[in-house]
Amino acid sequence: AVRYQVNRKNNIQMACDTSALLQDLQKRITLLQRRIHCPPDGIEIDEQLRRARYSVEAYLHCYSAKWKWVPPEYYSLTLPHRAKLLNALKIQQLCKSVLMENKQFKFAVGKANDRTYSRYYLVVVQYTSVISNKKLELAIRKLRKVSEGRLPTNCFEFSVAKEVSKSG
Repeated sequence: AVRYQVNRKNNIQMACDTSALLQDLQKRITLLQRRIHCPPDGIEIDEQLRRARYSVEAYLHCYSAKWKWVPPEYYSLTLPHRAKLLNALKIQQLCKSVLMENKQFKFAVGKANDRTYSRYYLVVVQYTSVISNKKLELAIRKLRKVSEGRLPTNCFEFSVAKEVSKSG
């Protein structure tokens, strides 16, 4: 099969080998992705990264976020050093995400995908702040209107979720 393609100088070239054409297209896609995501050399843009970025942009409509690559040792650096790497003016601008577990969650009360009563919540908070379990409980309880049967306070008891190893 004979294929035609247009090169960068708008000249038509004949490509007889479709596998060469596909390889060329894949190479061009990879170069475009590297230009968009700006990863450091040696970092592959995998499906997980594409999916995460797409979710933020498409579902949350957040196009103003600036994605920043950090070195592998980022989490062992001091907070002032991390702030400098991220171009933050002060460490109070840095945030962390903490997975909180509701120890009082009961499957009989909760239903699937119910944000008003779930076993786990991902909380984003400033590094210099402390998570208040009482404020978290109140915020989550307020997600459900009183008319929809707001849950009592004894349905909530939050703590940082334990890390589970990949082996079990």
